[in-house]
Amino acid sequence: MSAAILNSYDLVVIGAGPAGLAAAGKAAQLGCKRILLLERNSEPGGILNQCIHDGFGLERFGVSLTGPEYIERFLPVLSQPAVTLTTSAMVLKITPERAVQFADREGLHVVQAGAVILATGCRERTRGAIGVAGTRPAGVFTAGVVQRLVNMENIAVGKRAVILGSGDIGLIMARRLTLEGMEIACVLEKLPYCSGLLRNVRQCLIDYSIPLYLSTTVIEILGDHHLEAVVAAEVDASGTVLPETKRTIPCDTLILSVGLIPENELAKACGVKMDPVTGGALVDGRLMTNIPGVFSCGNGLHVHDIVDMVSEEAELAAQNAVTFIRNVSQDQPQIPVCAGNGVRYVLPRSLPQNAPGRLALRVQNPGTDQTVLVTQGKKTLLAKKMRLLSPAEMIRLSLPAIHANAGELRISLRQEQHSPAQNESELVCTCCPNGCALTAATNSKGKLDITGARCSRGVSFGLTELTDPRRTLTTTVRLNNGAYPLVSVRSAEPVRKDDLRLLVARLRAVTLTAPVHCGDRVPFDEAEILVTGRADSLEQ
Repeated sequence: MSAAILNSYDLVVIGAGPAGLAAAGKAAQLGCKRILLLERNSEPGGILNQCIHDGFGLERFGVSLTGPEYIERFLPVLSQPAVTLTTSAMVLKITPERAVQFADREGLHVVQAGAVILATGCRERTRGAIGVAGTRPAGVFTAGVVQRLVNMENIAVGKRAVILGSGDIGLIMARRLTLEGMEIACVLEKLPYCSGLLRNVRQCLIDYSIPLYLSTTVIEILGDHHLEAVVAAEVDASGTVLPETKRTIPCDTLILSVGLIPENELAKACGVKMDPVTGGALVDGRLMTNIPGVFSCGNGLHVHDIVDMVSEEAELAAQNAVTFIRNVSQDQPQIPVCAGNGVRYVLPRSLPQNAPGRLALRVQNPGTDQTVLVTQGKKTLLAKKMRLLSPAEMIRLSLPAIHANAGELRISLRQEQHSPAQNESELVCTCCPNGCALTAATNSKGKLDITGARCSRGVSFGLTELTDPRRTLTTTVRLNNGAYPLVSVRSAEPVRKDDLRLLVARLRAVTLTAPVHCGDRVPFDEAEILVTGRADSLEQ
């Protein structure tokens, strides 16, 4: 590095999204004295700043929060004396000796770190990554770009959209754009199953009668200066296009929700070994990479279902990083972990012996009535029966202390005898990430019975859903004198589902003036509406 090392820190955390904030907070809590938090954007919070929908924090806080509200709960970390946040900072290089080079408004800097945590998040796959033929007109976006334009920049992207891919961001934007008055022609998914969470299919597609076509993809884009239509076709089990199924769908917008990729160019340049399946770093049970003192966590390690898991994993990385900084021996032997029958991947790839461990895994294909097995040699250490399995939903396992004598751990699936056939339920509980499929039946007394729920909240949800369905309203209102023209808001209590479109339309007439803070009440007579984001005044 050409620049001299000007400062040193116990810990450098790269990325101030949900993972980076959680890691910095945990390290400070454990007594780490000098923590540098580097963020390339102009404000902390990462992708959650534009995720104005609710559903975050159900595991960690026991309440359903919007993305900005979830981040708000971590911002006190930045007021701790041990933590220094530098925004608009682009990290350029990390050496194996943990010297970190970055550039910000003040110029080029090099700092020495006792440990480094990579909390760099992920990025979206683009049109180029999936190879769609046709012209290159305006009107083709990734779902995350549309999310930012609509939720933060107040920019309409079109009037009629086709969404390619059934990832969660695409499903959520289908609902959001519908409430904003845009027509969603359909959602197309090349796989024979949905890539998003079941609860998002329920709330975002079924609620608004948006069709989802599986085993179907876009094979051509039509239009010169602006998108005019897409050509869609079905595919067979091998992914080969079936020409006889081609059809043209008129639209002025194509939204791509075709997967996320861990952001790891910086780690690769440092010499960190990558996992070819996840696209993230290869880590051991401490979440440490092959570079001593360099740890990885969050969506930069592997793409998670929910942010609560990201925060939990980041805190584990911080705990191990602090142990490393203090030169506490971490040399206990590691037990290899490998994916077996039916498992796409499992992380981490090793666990320290004689210590409890946590594993995260995804299955290769959807299935029913299967048991997740953790075996070591001929011994079964854990057997977890599951009614439904999906590649879209991560499975987490907690293991007791394990001895290395019997060799590697293998995680696999065992098919069990199928339970009696049940009618497919369109009633999906949204109270927590479980997304229980509920079944309703009238008992002998003429009252509704709800089955399939794993907790009492699910029963209550099912009864309400059948008699008076309600949803939390999440949208934006105009903002004067702020860095962005919009600020996110939500209803204090769920409102009638049938009233959502009308309330969103009427809230377009509301304008606030910065500064505003999370929890401020919005002047609106038809429902109690609260600000979920924050915005300083440009005059301050």
